[in-house]
Amino acid sequence: MILKENRQINELVLIFVGNFNPVIIQPFWLAYKGLIREEEGGSAKVEVIHNELVKFAIGGWLNIQVTKARLELRTTQEPYFEPLKDLAIDIIKILNETPINSFGLNHIRHYILESDKQYFDFGNKIAPLNNWNGIMKDPRLLTLELLMNKPDGGSVRIRVQPSDSLKKTKNSIMTNINDHYTTDVVAPNRNEQLLKLLTENWNNSFSFADKAELNIEKIIKS
Repeated sequence: MILKENRQINELVLIFVGNFNPVIIQPFWLAYKGLIREEEGGSAKVEVIHNELVKFAIGGWLNIQVTKARLELRTTQEPYFEPLKDLAIDIIKILNETPINSFGLNHIRHYILESDKQYFDFGNKIAPLNNWNGIMKDPRLLTLELLMNKPDGGSVRIRVQPSDSLKKTKNSIMTNINDHYTTDVVAPNRNEQLLKLLTENWNNSFSFADKAELNIEKIIKS
């Protein structure tokens, strides 16, 4: 089995953590600043605009959610991964006085395994269920989470669990790889340094997600 061929959804979520004023980041503001086309701003699907939360979709490819603590941009369309990054960088540059503490690249991938047996065997291989003999009767793996701390102060978390987007589909799994970055640089250069980290580590983050996918495939085949 080639896991990539069984991938149903490939979602990228870029999250900035800081102190935001949600009502600023609206479709008409993005259009006014030249970050999206005027027609995109006019046709945006707005779900919520509130002092505490702003949530809207643009052009059928991008979803944005802003709270006082987080700016979140997400897409499930791979050709728009780069435009998402460029838009995020432009927003942070314009909001240059908004303090950003950290950011994370989240690679969220959903798969359908080929059989009930393969689904069970996968969980049994990444977390051997016989470790619980005598304690639990017929256990099943629900969620596995791994953490790796990086020398620069960032971290990587890999979570494996049943897919939350393919709930009605049997034998579906989801992997969420959170590639988190922070910096010791203090204001006023902190935002600039974080955007530099995003640009410099963009390709490496995707490479790591692909390696993790291959490793999961090896586990399934072992």
